[in-house]
Amino acid sequence: MTKLEIEFLQAYLYNMHCRLESEYLHLQRSLQLRRADSIDAVEFLIAYERFNMFCEVYADISHILRLYDRDVKKRDLLDGKKQV
Repeated sequence: MTKLEIEFLQAYLYNMHCRLESEYLHLQRSLQLRRADSIDAVEFLIAYERFNMFCEVYADISHILRLYDRDVKKRDLLDGKKQV
């Protein structure tokens, strides 16, 4: 991946995280402020699970990119040594 692609991916992940967190917190506040029925509870649980799943995927992608970055640097270093 190019540096620009990584920056776009990071921007996308950050915006998604903010949006899902906002949705989750909004539903949580609305449950606290009024009487909730079963539909409200289900909506909250779905938002909660979506947010948690996204956080897990975000962590996995971050880990993969760190590994990818390390491998690219190692390969560049090895290629540089071969040329010397």
